[in-house]
Formats: sequence, C-alpha cells, structure tokens
Amino acid sequence: MSYITDDRLGEGTVGAFPMAENLLLKQIGAPPFWRGGILRPARINAFARRRIRAFDIRPPDPGTLIDTLFGGNRQKVLLARELNDRARAVIFAKPTYGLDLHNSLAIRERIRQTAAQGVAVVLISTDLDELLALAHRVAVLRRGQIVGMVENDTDARRRIGMLIRGEAQ
Repeated sequence: MSYITDDRLGEGTVGAFPMAENLLLKQIGAPPFWRGGILRPARINAFARRRIRAFDIRPPDPGTLIDTLFGGNRQKVLLARELNDRARAVIFAKPTYGLDLHNSLAIRERIRQTAAQGVAVVLISTDLDELLALAHRVAVLRRGQIVGMVENDTDARRRIGMLIRGEAQ
C-alpha cells in the first residue's frame, strides 16, 4: 500500500535531501541502490532520472534539493516515489490541494491511470468537484463517522449535499 500525504513539506519529503534521495526514501539501504551498506550513486541517479522523466518533474536534475521545488513538482516527486509496481492500493490525501491548474490536471490524470491499472484508489479530498471527477463512489464523513455513501451519478452532488447538511437522502 502507498500513501500520498497532504503534508508535502513536513511529512512527505525531506527538504534538505536532493530529489534522487527523496525518490528512494522507502528503499534506503536496499539493492540495487545500496550494496553492503555502500551507496551506489550511479544507480540512484539513473533511477531518479527515469522517474523524473516519467513524472515530468522540473527541473530534471536529480541533485536538486526538494526545498527548492514548488508545490506541483514536490507533489510529482511524492507520486514518483509512491506510484510503483509494488502498490496494490494507493491512498491520495488532498493530492491537488494548493496546486495550480496545470499540475492539478496532471495529478488527476495520474490518479485515473493508477485506477485504470487495477490499483485500488482511495481519494481523500475536500474538493467536491475533484471527487465527482475521479470517484465511482463518495463516502461522506461527519465527526469521523461515515454518514453515507453515494454512487457517482447525475444526482450525486445533490445527495452528497444532503448528507453534508445532515439530511436523510
């Protein structure tokens, strides 16, 4: 399972580390990037360059410190790290929050691609338009409890609104 946090700065990345190392945070010490506890920079940089290209991260230098990246590119680093062949389920927590339109649309497309590959996707968002654009079903929570589940159809917005207001469907 993978988790893309909504706290890109404090929880999702290590700002003082370069992109290459942030892309491997969950694989520290693991082959083929380390051997006998020794870092293998050529392999790390080659891997990072492939992920940077695949996720259109700018600037494309694996040595760029995460602290120097803006929100959209920092979020793409998180996606590049978490969306891997091992994940069978991915939780996206407010994946487009605070991003510009271009990056929001790119991230939404990544979410669609992830689901199309058969990966289970859980999307946590306060953006109803985003939920309706991406989800098959929407669960409405109040005070930590699910108060209802709505199939995403032509009447979903109205029924979700009713649940938010505490009205019966």
